[in-house]
Amino acid sequence: MTSKVPNKKCKITSPRGGPSSYRCRICSDTFQDRHLLYLHAMENHYQVGDGLQQRPWDTAPWEHENGTVDEELRQVYEANEPLILGDDQPGPIQSIYNFPVANDVSVQQLNRFAGEIYYREQHVFKLNLSFGMILQHRETGQYRYFTPYRNNSAFDSPINISRCTDLRRFYLRLRPLDILDQLLRNRPDTKWIPVLITNVEFYITGTNYPLGRGDLPDYLLHNKQLISINKKSTKWEGHEIRCIDGPTREFYQQWKQHEKIEEAFTGVSLDDLPAFEKLFQVDLEVYSLSEDGEASSVYKSRGRFNNSICQTCDRHFDHLGHFHRHQKICTGKTKYVYPGGFHKSPQTIFEKLEAYDIHVPQAERTYPYFIYYDFEALLQNINDRPTDYLSWTEKHVPISVSICSNVPGYTNPHCIIHTEPGELIKKMVEYMKGIAKEVSELAEEKWLWVVEEIEDQLNPDIYDMMNNNRPTFFQQFNRKRVTEKEILKGVQEEKLFGMVEVDIQVPEKWSSDFKHRLSPYEYFQEMSPLFCTTDVPFEAFGEHMQRHVENHNLSKASRRLLVGGMKAQQMLLASPLLKWYLDHGLQVTKVYQVVEYQQQRCFHQFVEEVSQARRKGDEDKNTAIIADTMKVIGNSAYECMIMDKSKHRDVQYVQGENETCLKNSGRTIIKQSEGDKEKSEVITNTADE
Repeated sequence: MTSKVPNKKCKITSPRGGPSSYRCRICSDTFQDRHLLYLHAMENHYQVGDGLQQRPWDTAPWEHENGTVDEELRQVYEANEPLILGDDQPGPIQSIYNFPVANDVSVQQLNRFAGEIYYREQHVFKLNLSFGMILQHRETGQYRYFTPYRNNSAFDSPINISRCTDLRRFYLRLRPLDILDQLLRNRPDTKWIPVLITNVEFYITGTNYPLGRGDLPDYLLHNKQLISINKKSTKWEGHEIRCIDGPTREFYQQWKQHEKIEEAFTGVSLDDLPAFEKLFQVDLEVYSLSEDGEASSVYKSRGRFNNSICQTCDRHFDHLGHFHRHQKICTGKTKYVYPGGFHKSPQTIFEKLEAYDIHVPQAERTYPYFIYYDFEALLQNINDRPTDYLSWTEKHVPISVSICSNVPGYTNPHCIIHTEPGELIKKMVEYMKGIAKEVSELAEEKWLWVVEEIEDQLNPDIYDMMNNNRPTFFQQFNRKRVTEKEILKGVQEEKLFGMVEVDIQVPEKWSSDFKHRLSPYEYFQEMSPLFCTTDVPFEAFGEHMQRHVENHNLSKASRRLLVGGMKAQQMLLASPLLKWYLDHGLQVTKVYQVVEYQQQRCFHQFVEEVSQARRKGDEDKNTAIIADTMKVIGNSAYECMIMDKSKHRDVQYVQGENETCLKNSGRTIIKQSEGDKEKSEVITNTADE
């Protein structure tokens, strides 16, 4: 077995004098940057043990067809060969299987690797994988090796492998896997692009349930219910008859009828085991036990009946009664609760009308009217402030637009020309509004009969009930056009309750409705009123943070941050918050849409029950236990509508190899790491516990 432990004395450090050079503590050689120091350490001080695996190709990827050689790529690959071509790392709890690959690696090849692991493992295991690759920087052209890690695994949770059919399940999970997308998601930032897939590591988390190879467990060796029968003995036939009694005799007769056995029964051969499994709906595993106690697999079940594995949490059981009891209470997987029900394709309006015996002809179910338009623009030179990597030289300025439609009266092309883009768009919208008005009249004429039939069949009582249950603000205007001013007035007067999408800003000057001795920006100087989560580019950082990033060679990629500001566009606000903004002088420049709700105190009864129980407990000590219980219920009530419960984790520290394997055989293992020889860290999914 190859030893892959690096020399612990080789530490990469920078001299105290500054980051201009880096020194190796082994040989004291200095280098200009950390990358060169890393290559030096890997080539000269990394211990590889007995040897490495073979390279997975005949022609090296750095050798081009024109005869040139990419020396930098070759240097990075050869320096990291101890990691790329390293041998497997088997262990009692966790194992790593390393397979060198090339860019043409396929899902079928990965599945073949999993099959090799299956026949090498001795116990049921959980499997995940990660890719190693060589990256190249877009700007500098520098290469670097990205090592595969458990944290960058292809699957969120490992796949349980307990029988041969599980390899098929593994393949089905692999098939939709986009290897390139996996590599792009694992790279440090978008400036690094993958150029060579080097190896794939399979991470194995073991259990203590036999897979079909290895020593026969003690609970089988010492099980007194197992009877060893020598078929060559003259007592075989009699022993057979005495052993089969009760239900066993019925199974025996069923098998004889199935196989049409008329002569003396000589036993079930290996060739008959598939038929035996199918007849009795069981999974069989057959082992051969040698003189030295070594058990080897003779027949592995096809695993079609799964009578000892929970299909919800992949837990194994050695007793059928335990398995059935567990199935009744198993909550090993995340339960998703949808208050509105599961999604299903809704009925179309025409299908709903057919329920009321209103049939719209198929030819009248499509909207027949369209508008087509096309802009022409001029390229105008601009002198915008460029960044380090991007500059704008010209912009498109619309100069004309052509509009055509299939609406009667507007079928001839109409061209609008104007030097001011704002006026051009204004005239374009006015012309399109004329088309829309004509279409509205045509549509009313075409489908008026449907509306009349609906009104004839609509129950007046139902119609009144619908109107009375509509939100207050909607009832006030009853389908009439509402202006932005009326919407904002309804918010301020608390007549409109719901969500409003607006453009909002802190004004340059206070309006006549709100006056303060400070200017608007001075008033909100200490804390800006508007907040949102957005991607902040490096160019938007302050000068101090830009220098900090550059001095410490940190990533310049955009960061998703919670930011505050004085202006926001298309911000969705709850009406109480919007009212606060308006009351404090903020200005709404545009309203996009409004979603109104019927305001009500939905948790009023719950709050009253908790409060009354606690008050009664203060008055009567005999009900104190009820008051304390209601206090716990009140404190534990919380909202969880948007909570991703699948991300809940439970961290346990387990001592001993056997205890760790038992934990691994339970719920889905997210991550398992060995802290030292005595203790292990097991992270599992705890949703719905």
